[in-house]
Amino acid sequence: MTRASFRLLAIAIVAAAFAAHGAGAAKSPIDGRWKTTKATLQELRAAGVPPGNAELLARWPGTPALEFHDGTFRGLDLETGKTAGTGTYRLDGNLIRIVFRTGFAVELGTTYVLRWSLYRDRLVFSRVPGRITLQTFTLKPWTRVH
Repeated sequence: MTRASFRLLAIAIVAAAFAAHGAGAAKSPIDGRWKTTKATLQELRAAGVPPGNAELLARWPGTPALEFHDGTFRGLDLETGKTAGTGTYRLDGNLIRIVFRTGFAVELGTTYVLRWSLYRDRLVFSRVPGRITLQTFTLKPWTRVH
């Protein structure tokens, strides 16, 4: 084996090792932990959350938070770490598609589509006309937790 062939082989092995372990994989711009201000019962009702779900969500203690990582998400109480829901997400331009595996006040397995925008560690979700939305995500902006 020539010296040049050996170098190419070494480079190929290193590149394959990085690819196998996900090194260098593109990180989503929203990956990380986010918090928002808890919505009141009146805000939830005004946003169109069904009465039973609004009451359930208003009773949830603590600060609502979301964690996004590598296509999965978790909704939680920031103070206690208690999980409220889990699922998957996919970004497609300025749209996010969210599917809950577990949770309450949501339809498990349903694909929710929202617009998202990010500016200076402030994440805002908004409704997409004609699509099922998550009012609890769109009510207030989310701030990155460092």
